[in-house]
Amino acid sequence: MDGETPGRGKTPSKQEKSPGERTVKKLLGRRRPNSSPFKSKKRSSTPKTENPATNKVYSQTPSTIAEAQEIGEIARLNDDMVWALDGLESTSKSAREESLGNLVELLGSRRGRALLHRDGVMGDLMRRLCQLEFADHPELALGTASIFCMSTVSGHLEIFEDMPALELLDRILMFNSVVAGSSHLVQSVRKFLADPRICRLIPKEISSVPACICLACLAFSLRPSEDRDSTEEKKSLSKSGSLLIIVKIAMQESFALNDPRPTMKTVQGLWKLERCLSILEQACFACQENEEHLARLEVESGVPPLLSKLPFVQWLTMQVKVLSGQKLSPEGLKKECYRGFLGLLMNITEGNEGACKALLQSDGIEALCNALARLVFGCTDSGRETNLDSFKAWIDEISASLGVLINIVEAEPTALDKIKAITLQRGDSSTVSSTILEIVAKLFNLCSKEEKDPITSTNDNEVTLESLRDSEGQAMGSIIGAYSGILLGFLVVNDPEACAQAKCMLSSDSLRPLIGVIQKCFAFYKNVGALTPKTEASLQGLLVQLESQI
Repeated sequence: MDGETPGRGKTPSKQEKSPGERTVKKLLGRRRPNSSPFKSKKRSSTPKTENPATNKVYSQTPSTIAEAQEIGEIARLNDDMVWALDGLESTSKSAREESLGNLVELLGSRRGRALLHRDGVMGDLMRRLCQLEFADHPELALGTASIFCMSTVSGHLEIFEDMPALELLDRILMFNSVVAGSSHLVQSVRKFLADPRICRLIPKEISSVPACICLACLAFSLRPSEDRDSTEEKKSLSKSGSLLIIVKIAMQESFALNDPRPTMKTVQGLWKLERCLSILEQACFACQENEEHLARLEVESGVPPLLSKLPFVQWLTMQVKVLSGQKLSPEGLKKECYRGFLGLLMNITEGNEGACKALLQSDGIEALCNALARLVFGCTDSGRETNLDSFKAWIDEISASLGVLINIVEAEPTALDKIKAITLQRGDSSTVSSTILEIVAKLFNLCSKEEKDPITSTNDNEVTLESLRDSEGQAMGSIIGAYSGILLGFLVVNDPEACAQAKCMLSSDSLRPLIGVIQKCFAFYKNVGALTPKTEASLQGLLVQLESQI
């Protein structure tokens, strides 16, 4: 039985489940879509005589009735926008709510959102929204969150680099209430969020929570994109304090990982946790400032009065340990959170000695090794012939686990002895006579089985992205093979006993294929400029030492 989806696969009970219970079970098994329904757009100036909805430019004097009607429509939209913005500064709560409702209704349409592309509109809009108070008026928080969403889907991602806008966003993130009611403002927000494309970004089940809307927009803005460099946004998140707020929300929502009686609150908690992990993972990717910030961060864990302080990276490994002990579905929010924890750990520990030492001084390394072992045992101990297809659903989790362990042994060579001495366990908690050396060798052998393995068959003079993909074009055997090869290299280097054991475990009875894989991986990452000087020197030294052990 799947721990995430209670009752799945069993014969239905005679007692009829309530609609709410059936909805929760369905949602717990829902996977977050990988593709985005929107494309980011670069901000552009729109001439005053241009129709923002059609991008059609007219002369100052209309030559046809149609042009006159279009210009009149533009003027009406502008007037409605100015009227609504002025109403936000009213001293009357009801007037502010009504004005924000009119603004949401206006910008909720494609033609209305096109007004956001006009010069100065976004700045004026954010300035007015920053003056709103949400304490006694949650509807205003919902309306403001929907404006952030409208700006996001319109391509105005630069608002997440603006400090006043981020401070406004932080206020909404800390406002964790569900907004109900049927006011004009709430109905306007619901109408906008009901759009099928918006539902892919913000599921209906969390659309009444302003904080959830903002988390979705922030995660969307940080996703990898060739059209936009998010470096400045990442730095702004640290300066504004948003990063710490996201960490706090993630810790608060981690209760959902162990909730024995899942409810809609559990679903919302898992969704928020997954979005927070995605934001943190992207925020510290290729951003040393945020990486250092999270590596040094200490958090409080436990229940009052039994609170204790510990490094944030240790808290992350504690959650990995919790999830690795559960039977997870190949699809679902818990599985996405599992990947998020491991991906975030991989980014934080990349070249960061402080974070690696913190894990070395706790049971974090043991938790990571056991997580990897349970992933491998879960994929391969099925009584059938094992092949790379076994890992299709868990490629991200396995590669991230390997990546974290590589980061640790690269930064702290003293961790090698501790890792090699760990006795690994299956998912059912029974002790297994296995070591990390056996697990990694097993992974490497599986990848080497493929005759058309792109890593080992690629020409020495040709290192391309395709050389790290398997025959189906999926990053499976190549990534696992490369990461397991590098980790195996670190485990056997300068250790004759481990080297002899590895040679017996490898299907080739030699380290030569292992060296070849590391060379290909090294060449690829060097070509694309993905290696830091320290990592480059480390891999070069590893290759030289392995060559001497052949």
